[in-house]
Order: sequence, then C-alpha cells, then structure tokens
Amino acid sequence: MVINKIHIVLNNVAKAVIRKLQSQLTINRGGGMPMNTTGILSRSIKASGDFGTMAEVEIVSEEYGSYLDKGIGNIPYTSGSGAKTSNYILGLKKWAMAKFGMSPKKALQMAFMIAKTQKNRGSAPAKPGWIEEIKEEIDKKTNEILRSQVFAAIQMDVNTILNRVI
Repeated sequence: MVINKIHIVLNNVAKAVIRKLQSQLTINRGGGMPMNTTGILSRSIKASGDFGTMAEVEIVSEEYGSYLDKGIGNIPYTSGSGAKTSNYILGLKKWAMAKFGMSPKKALQMAFMIAKTQKNRGSAPAKPGWIEEIKEEIDKKTNEILRSQVFAAIQMDVNTILNRVI
C-alpha cells in the first residue's frame, strides 16, 4: 500500500537533498575556496523527521551552516578590545585549527586577522547564499522524486487490487 511506502519515498527525498547540499559545499563560489574546507559541515548534514501519515522531514546540520547561507552583516569583532573568548573568535580559531592544523596560539592569531578582514569588508562570508542558490533545484528534485515514486507505489497498489481473483 502507498501508505506503507511513504517512509521509503521520504527517505529517498532526504538522501537526494543531502547529496545536493553536500555537493554545493564543495563548489568554489568565488570566495577563494569552497565552504566545505574542513568537511565538518558536510558530514553534519542529516535528515530527521516523522514518517507517519502526516510526514515531515527536517534537514539539520551544524548551526554555522545557516550563517554561511544568510551571511553575517554585523561582524562581532572590535579591534583592540582585548576580548579573546567571543564565540565568533573561538569559532574561527576552531576552524583554523581544523583546516590548517595550527597550534591554538597561531589559530587565535589567524582568527583575529580573519575577523578584522571581515569587519572591514562589512560581512562574512565573502559570498553567502550557498543554500539559496540551489533552493529551486532542490524543490524541483524533491517534487520529481515524490511524483515518480508515489506514482509507482500507486501503480503497484492498483495492479495488486486488479489482479485479485474473486
């Protein structure tokens, strides 16, 4: 029955969306390097949801993925403030350590340089919108999978019902 196949269809949709998002992270979008420089964000993309009759699927990832999509206009950095423990600076430090294998001290220095550059530019990242760029394509692919796989499930149900011997 179609109702029994909903979880399979939604799982296939979720897998296709995740593949597309992961692929998008590997593209150099004009900012110097792809968004997926360490692989952490790509590996964190997962689907969760309820596959009952009122099915819902949510794609989740590391929180900073949405910041990379929407961008940050007001960079939380003030040159010379002496603050070394802001979440923003710590996030940049963590990224530098993961990406370049830097010592914590060198990574902190790089974090401050990056924050200063971003503050001067007025936004981060250089080219936000990695999800927005592919939203229509994801919607189209989702509709295509839903249409074809639900239609196939309905056809199987119809054939089963019509081939019954009474």
